[in-house]
Amino acid sequence: MNTRERLGFLFNGYKLKYYYWEIIIMYRKIAIIFISIFLRVLGTMTQALVVFLLLIVFLALTGKIMPFNTQSLNDMELLSLMTSMMTIYCGLYFLSDIS
Repeated sequence: MNTRERLGFLFNGYKLKYYYWEIIIMYRKIAIIFISIFLRVLGTMTQALVVFLLLIVFLALTGKIMPFNTQSLNDMELLSLMTSMMTIYCGLYFLSDIS
């Protein structure tokens, strides 16, 4: 069994130029975990705003690069990021003290 058969699931859906994009996605997830752990002392509002900013950066990056082979995969990734952003945004709405 060669390497492509064993590890192909990590890079098969990406354009050849962006074979490493799965690592970028993992770094995004790790960054969100780090934010939730290490920014706890600054409060929930700060955590949510920093995660929201991180998601904006990754949405722009993914929208510019379009790393997947097919447009439908790119669209699903962009929709996934937008859904995460909407979740954080709605959470910010409920966290705000504005009456």
